[in-house]
Amino acid sequence: LSLHDALPISILAYKNNSLDSQSEDINNLNELYDNMYNNSVVVMGTSAGNYAMYIDNTSGSGTSNYRNNIFANIGDGTTAYGGCMRVGTATTYISSNNNDFYSVSGSALVNYNGSNYNTITGTGSWNAISGFDANSYSNNPGFTSTSNLHMSNGCITGVALGVTTDYDGVTRSNPPSMGAYEATGIVTNDLSAQAVTAPTAPLTSGNQDVVVLVKNLGSNTVTSGNVSYQVNGGSV
Repeated sequence: LSLHDALPISILAYKNNSLDSQSEDINNLNELYDNMYNNSVVVMGTSAGNYAMYIDNTSGSGTSNYRNNIFANIGDGTTAYGGCMRVGTATTYISSNNNDFYSVSGSALVNYNGSNYNTITGTGSWNAISGFDANSYSNNPGFTSTSNLHMSNGCITGVALGVTTDYDGVTRSNPPSMGAYEATGIVTNDLSAQAVTAPTAPLTSGNQDVVVLVKNLGSNTVTSGNVSYQVNGGSV
């Protein structure tokens, strides 16, 4: 999808689009006065120059707004070739926040002016250099498949922007899911063990604290939970 040099006659809205391709999905060159809300954009090719979104607004007086979008690079399923979003030399005419940037490699989430940024917020991040996407993050949306961008992760939520239904006509929640599809069928309480972060090798003798990283996949806010473990067939 290429957007080039639109005249500043009216605000254009691109909402609830579901796009997946082997190469660059959306190419926005000097397209001003547009709002891109709740789109799922996935690139899965194996070229180093692939990005789900490319923006290079270098002239004009309008602002392009990017909110509640999922920009994902899944490459061949194990490695991302390229990144999620590439921004040219100027950021004067764009505004971006409340988006999800997901890459299977966890790197090159945003390329700005030729430099890769592997984190969205924090020191040395895309937000730190640009001031954009302070409320954005990088989480796996849990797409059904590379061609079916319905998602299972109910925690990928954005902000209310007046987009009341999704691509399928399903009523949006408040806050709504990011992307083209509202997450449905999500259980209320669902904690998932993601990784054991401690102890780490090499181990020392004696008692060791076991630290587990968990993720909330449910729709309720979770403040506590119970984690059990078993070592070498011992008691739980």
